[in-house]
Amino acid sequence: MKLNNLSQTFLTRFFYSQEPFAIIKGRLYTLVRGLDSEIKLYFLDEIFGLEESEEISQLEKQLFLQEQNVLERRMSKYILNIVSKFKTNLIELKELGNIYQSLKDTSIERFIMVDVFNAYNHENHGVVKEVLTSEYEKLPEIQRMPTVRDLFSRDNSLDALIESCGIFVFEGLCYKLVYNDNSNDWIDFRDLPLYLKPWIKLEELCMQYSKSLNSRIKKKAEEHAQDFSHILSLVKKEKTNLRKAINQNTSFSGRTSGSRGHISFRKKSSNIYEIRVNVPPYIIGKSGYFYAFSGTVLGLDLKIKGNEIMLKDKPKVVALPYKHPFVYLDGNICYGNLNWAEQRKIIFGQYYDMSNKTAIAKKIAQAMREGERTLLKGYIGNNVDPVNNIDSCDCQVGASLSNAKTYALRHNIPLERIIENH
Repeated sequence: MKLNNLSQTFLTRFFYSQEPFAIIKGRLYTLVRGLDSEIKLYFLDEIFGLEESEEISQLEKQLFLQEQNVLERRMSKYILNIVSKFKTNLIELKELGNIYQSLKDTSIERFIMVDVFNAYNHENHGVVKEVLTSEYEKLPEIQRMPTVRDLFSRDNSLDALIESCGIFVFEGLCYKLVYNDNSNDWIDFRDLPLYLKPWIKLEELCMQYSKSLNSRIKKKAEEHAQDFSHILSLVKKEKTNLRKAINQNTSFSGRTSGSRGHISFRKKSSNIYEIRVNVPPYIIGKSGYFYAFSGTVLGLDLKIKGNEIMLKDKPKVVALPYKHPFVYLDGNICYGNLNWAEQRKIIFGQYYDMSNKTAIAKKIAQAMREGERTLLKGYIGNNVDPVNNIDSCDCQVGASLSNAKTYALRHNIPLERIIENH
């Protein structure tokens, strides 16, 4: 039989001695001849007596005490190994965090495709969770190292393997003790008949029992190391997230174009980027009449200088020619008396420090949405004086909402893109 840790149990001693024995309800019984014993074994047409011995839990306790030094070193080594892995992974996490931060800070493409796009779409798509390694700076206190006394239990590790009220072992073969069977071999256990049912070899049970005891020792060490084990799993998970984030951010850096939904960008020169928004077709209701406009494209140029960014000018129509009441021939949009600085907190032609990227992304997104809102709803609310009379745009589709809906359905324009002036 191949031996391993804690293989020298009371079972292995019986395996080598070949002495018959029984285990009934968590207690060891040895075989004796004679009929004086209260417990009798009827086996191979003979009658034997069974003499009560120690509880299995006590035999396990003796084993743990006998191997005390080895077991305590083993449990402590397991815990310290977890702590060491935790510290190593924490260092790796910080290093990955630095790489991620540097990529995030230096990539204008990442800023546009993540921060600006998210701000425009009012969503968090594509944002990688920020990993705060400071969360793990404070290490849990190392708990008291376990001792063999932590392994003591009134239950034993053998009962779960036997899965019956007991076993009888004879010449290296284990018999399960069951309440109902047709066997001629049985034990009269204080007027309770227990029948012998052939099961497995003692050698196999020895190995299973040794494995069960070793698992019990490991489990106890794990209980003492659970604080570190839990936080180690979190750190490993964050490392995985960061690696994905780094791969993602690396793919952003250096891109000359990108898009998501209706918003996109392109790199025009080494320091100029253009943000674009596709405006799908829509219908405007004005004074009881309805006017259909084809889709178009809004553009806004960003200028980059070091760690600063400038919104060069207000969003304009870049898909020309485009006939619209509030669009000039060159594509500039008439925003009326809108005071961008006071009312929208946006100053064009001025550099903004990129230290607060989220705030700048919101300004860019707000500017683009303002351009789109003016095209769709320039007559609503704070009215904008038109550059062109709407009737001169040659796009009237009817004098009723019903006409407008019919036109929309025929031209695949969603009904919600019929904007009435109230």
